[in-house]
Amino acid sequence: MAERKLEYCDPVRESQRRLLKDVFVSGVEDHEKEDLLENIVYSILEDAENPLLDIVSFYQCLPDQKSTDLKSLTGRVVCMFYKWVHKVNLEDIQEKYLTSEVKDVAFVAFSQFHCSFLDKLEKIYLFNQNGHEMFVKQIENLSQKRLYKDAMELACHAGIFHKYDVYDFVIPLFLQDKSQVAVTALLADDQCHHLKVKLVKFLDNLLEKGDDGSRKILEPYKELKIMTLPFERFQGKTLEKLIARVIDELDLGKEETCAPSFYRGRLLGNIRYQVYERYKDDKVKSDIAYFELLKHTIDSTKDKMKVLTYLIEYLLKNDHIDDAMRWAIAYNRPIDALPSILQKEIRENPRKFEEANKIVEKYKNSNVDEEAYLEDNHPIHMIDDWEALKKLMEEIKRTECIGLDSEFKPCNGLKGAGVALLQCSLVHETYLVDIFTLENSLDQEQWRMFLTTLLCGDSLKLGFDFLNDMQAFFNNPPFNLLQDIVQKSNVICLKRLVENIIQVDEFFVDFTKISKSHDGSMTDHEIGNVDIVHFGLGDLAVVFCGVPLKKGEQCSNWNLRPLRREQKIYAAMDAYIVTQIFSKIKLLAEERGLVLDNFVAESIVNSLKKAKVKKDKVKIDEMEWAECIEALNSKVIGDTSNPRKPKDLKCIVDMMLIGLGKNLRRIGVDVVMCDSKPQVSYEAARRPERIIFTAGRSYDTLRMTFPSRVVCIQNVACNPLAQLKKVVEKYNLVFDKKDIFSRCIECNCEHFLRAPSIVLRALHYCQVVCAGPYHFDPFDYNAWFDKLQEASNANTNPISFRIDRSPDSEEWISVTVEDGVVDITRNIVLHRSRDSGIPCAIAKVPEQVFHYENRFFYICCQCGKVYWDGKHKDIYSETMESLSTNFNALRINSTTD
Repeated sequence: MAERKLEYCDPVRESQRRLLKDVFVSGVEDHEKEDLLENIVYSILEDAENPLLDIVSFYQCLPDQKSTDLKSLTGRVVCMFYKWVHKVNLEDIQEKYLTSEVKDVAFVAFSQFHCSFLDKLEKIYLFNQNGHEMFVKQIENLSQKRLYKDAMELACHAGIFHKYDVYDFVIPLFLQDKSQVAVTALLADDQCHHLKVKLVKFLDNLLEKGDDGSRKILEPYKELKIMTLPFERFQGKTLEKLIARVIDELDLGKEETCAPSFYRGRLLGNIRYQVYERYKDDKVKSDIAYFELLKHTIDSTKDKMKVLTYLIEYLLKNDHIDDAMRWAIAYNRPIDALPSILQKEIRENPRKFEEANKIVEKYKNSNVDEEAYLEDNHPIHMIDDWEALKKLMEEIKRTECIGLDSEFKPCNGLKGAGVALLQCSLVHETYLVDIFTLENSLDQEQWRMFLTTLLCGDSLKLGFDFLNDMQAFFNNPPFNLLQDIVQKSNVICLKRLVENIIQVDEFFVDFTKISKSHDGSMTDHEIGNVDIVHFGLGDLAVVFCGVPLKKGEQCSNWNLRPLRREQKIYAAMDAYIVTQIFSKIKLLAEERGLVLDNFVAESIVNSLKKAKVKKDKVKIDEMEWAECIEALNSKVIGDTSNPRKPKDLKCIVDMMLIGLGKNLRRIGVDVVMCDSKPQVSYEAARRPERIIFTAGRSYDTLRMTFPSRVVCIQNVACNPLAQLKKVVEKYNLVFDKKDIFSRCIECNCEHFLRAPSIVLRALHYCQVVCAGPYHFDPFDYNAWFDKLQEASNANTNPISFRIDRSPDSEEWISVTVEDGVVDITRNIVLHRSRDSGIPCAIAKVPEQVFHYENRFFYICCQCGKVYWDGKHKDIYSETMESLSTNFNALRINSTTD
C-alpha cells in the first residue's frame, strides 16, 4: 500500500506531504499546530504555477481524503485553501487560473469520495455555473462504479435527487444493506414522495411474488454484483419486517395502496390471531369482544366480502363450523354462496341455524349506553365534550391521588394506532376521557390545558407500566405536537415502584398468593433469590387487594360507541385498582420501615424513552478472575455426588443474558447466544439437548413450548459474574486447567492458535501500522524476517515457532506454531484441524500490548479474535486447581458420610 501511495507523488509533493503529516500527528499545542499547517499550505499555494490545479493534486495525495471532518488533515487543508484564496483575492485567482479543464479535474477529485467540502469549493471553482451538468456526469460515473451511496449524496447536494428514479440509487442501496442511508435521504427531500411510494411498491411486489418470484426479480442485481445481501433478506417474514419499518419511517402508514400485499398479509394474519385467541385453551376474551373486534377488522377493509370469505374458510378448516355460520349470518351471505360443507350443516341442522341467528342479533344489539359502577357504588362517567373536560380538570386539581390507564384503538395488526380512551380514577369516581371522540373536536390549546393539568400538576398520578401508554399517546397526532408536556410530567409507574422496592426488600411482595407462580415446576427452573421478577397488574391486584382482574374486555373494539357496560367497568377498574394497590403498599412500607418517598422519586416516568445507563466495559485482561474463582469456590455446594464438567453443559442464552453467556464460555461451557426472541425459539427447536437460560417475560413464552428445558435467571440486573455463580452452584460444575479459555468468548469456537508476542507484533506492523493513512514506508520484509528468526533461535519465548519464507517471493512470510500457521503477509491464521484459514482481527489489538516481553496470545480460528496476557492463564489455572481440589474433597466427604 505504501508503494502505491508513492506512485502518484513526485519527490517535492512527497516531501510536502510528509512535512504536513508530521506536523498534524505531532503533540504540539493546537493553536501552534494550526499556525504550522497554515504556513506549509500557504507556501505550497504561493509557489504553485496554478494554485487551483496544484491544490487538487496535493488533495489527492492526502492520506485521509475520505474523511468528512473539517478537523481532519484534509478538512484543514481545504479550509486553509479557502482562506488563502479569499485573502489573496478570489476574483483575480479565478480570472487568471480557472478554466473549464481545471474545473472538470477539480470537481472529479473533490467529489470522488464525498461532497462534504463542496460548499466551500463551489464558491472558488463555480461548479454550478453551467447548471447541473458536472454533477450529472459525475453521478453517472459513480453509479457505473457501483458507488451508489456517493452518487446519491452528490445528487442530494445538487438538489436533483428527486429527479432520479428509485432504481438509480435507492433500491441498489437497499440490496447492499445500506437502507438507512437511502431512507435518510428520502426523508430529507420534500420532493421525494413519489420515490418513497415506488420503493414500497417494489418491496411489496417482492412479497407478492413469493420466495421463488422474488429471487427471479433479484437475480439480475446479483449477477451484476449490485446486490451483496443474500436472497433470504428479501423473503418471508424478514421482508415483511423490512416493509413495516420502511412504511413507518417514511410515514406512509395511511397509504395502503402502495403496499397491498403487505397490508393484506397483515390483515389476514390479524384475523388468524383473533381466531386463535378466541379458541385457545386459556382464552380470556369475551365472545362479544371477539365479535366486535373481528367485525371492525372486516369492516375496515375495502374488499369486505373477500376477507369474510377468507375468515369463513379459515374457521371451517379449523373445525369451527358454528362460528363460520354466525359470520355468514352477520353479513347476510346467501346460503348458496357459502362453502358446501357449511351449506350442508345449515340444511341438516335448521335449529342450529336459528340459534346462530339469535346469537348474532344479540351481539349486534349489545351496544347500549348504560350507567356503570364499580364496587361500593363507585360511579363511572364518560367525558366526551369540552365542558365536561373542564369540570374534570377542576376535580383533578382538588385530588391528591389519581389512577391512570388507557385503552388502544384497534390496529388490525399494524403499528401505531393510538389511544382511544384515557381513564382517570379519583377518590370517589372514575372518569373515562373519550379521546376517540374528542381528538378531532378540541384544538391544540385545549388539549395542552387538559394534559398539563393532568400530568404536570401537584397531584400524585399513578399508572402501571405507563411509559408505553404515554408513548402511544404522544407519538400520534394531534398529540405529537405536545411532547414537551411529557418532560414536565410527574407520573409514577407502579411497576417500577414495586421493582425498586423489591431490590431493597425482596420479600416485600408475597407472590405465593398467585397460583400460577406456585406450581412447583416454575420453582424447579428458577435461579435466584426472588421467586418472580416479572409481574402484571393482575398479580399485584391479587397480592395486595385480593381482587382478580377480569381481562375479557381487554381486546375489545374501543372505537365503538357507545361503550358497553362491561367495557366501562373493565376500563375503569384498571385505573381504580392502581390507587388501591398504592394505598396498601404505603401501609406495608410503613410497617417494614421503608421510606416510600425515596422509592416514589425513583419511579417517575417523565421521558418517552428510558435513559440507558452505559455500563463500563471491562476488558478481558483487566478482570480479576482470581477473586471470581475464589467466590465460585465457596459456592460449589450443590449435589456433590454428581459433579459435571463445563463441556458437558450445553445451553442457549437470550439477549438479556449476553454477559452470563460470555462468562460461561470463559469457563468452557458450550453456549449459543441469541440476539432476538425468534432466534432463541429457532435454536431451541433445532438443538433439543440444550438448556435455555432466559429472563423476564420471555420465560413464560418459552416455557409453554419447551417446559422441561427453560431456566429463569432472576434479577437480571445483577452482575454477570453473580449470575455465573448461581449457574455453577445449580449445575455443580467442576473445573480444571483445560477448561479455562477453551472456547472463544465471541463465537464459541474451541480451536485457538497460541503465538508469542514477536509474531503478533510483526503481523500488527505489517497489516495495521504500514497500512495506515499516516505511514508512508513499506513493510520491511527482510528486517522483520531477521527479527523473527533471531527470536525463534533465542529459545526465550514461552512458545516455540518456525519461520518460513517463499523462495519465489521475498514478500511472503509465515510462522508455524504448535497448532497451525500464521501468514503474516496475507493476515491469515489456519488451525491444523480446519480446512481453511480466516483473517486475524489484529487491527483491534492496541499496539502497546506487544511491548511486554514473554507475553503470548490466543487467536480464535473461527472469528479471528485475539486474546492476550499469558499470566491470565496462570491465575485461572491456580485458582481452578484450588476449586477442583476443594470440590473433590467435598465429594469424598459426602461419599464417606
